[in-house]
Amino acid sequence: MGRYLTNDQRLWLATAHPDRWDLKTSPDGEVVELCLRHGLIRPGDRPGELWKLTAAGGEALRELRGPAPLRPRALRYARVRERHDS
Repeated sequence: MGRYLTNDQRLWLATAHPDRWDLKTSPDGEVVELCLRHGLIRPGDRPGELWKLTAAGGEALRELRGPAPLRPRALRYARVRERHDS
């Protein structure tokens, strides 16, 4: 999905809040238009919220950010599984 995004789109999508998916102030109209055309954003619900990521936008953002690091608990279970496998 990230292949068709311009650098400006990637930079703007990277400003999304990790939990609420609301975006910082929108850049020029062309970037917004391209994101709308690809279904990555929608108008925000609350006052002061200009744009919000859609599910497709959230997926694109996850691809841009890469895999989440393992949390300590998950890492501990991975080590236990390794010991049992050996």
